[in-house]
Amino acid sequence: MTDNRDVIETMIAAANRNDFDAQLACFSPDAEYRFDTYGIAASGREAIRLFLDQLIATFPDRRIVIRQIISDADRAAVEYHYVATSPGGIPGWPSAGEPFTSRLCSIYEFRDGLICAARDYVDRRVSNRS
Repeated sequence: MTDNRDVIETMIAAANRNDFDAQLACFSPDAEYRFDTYGIAASGREAIRLFLDQLIATFPDRRIVIRQIISDADRAAVEYHYVATSPGGIPGWPSAGEPFTSRLCSIYEFRDGLICAARDYVDRRVSNRS
């Protein structure tokens, strides 16, 4: 049996390397991803890849720092910091070129050792201290 913590740590490490193939390998082929704060919904690995492509285009230097993982047999909650450089033009965010840290929480559901559903929640207060 795969440990959910291992799957999450593998997925985040792959994200920090911009290795989308390794990141997406942690998701089931029919995985659902939602980030309702920003109106984002993606179904399936290819749709999630399109979102990741847009994300890295906006935040090419982004880094995800896990703060804590709470996990049971088929679910996990992860608190993390998202550290990047602001692209500018986003109300309430730092000016273009300034570093920022955003606090996020993700809820994951697992099936057969893979993430089958992911929902992200963000603290809309952005700090420009990274």
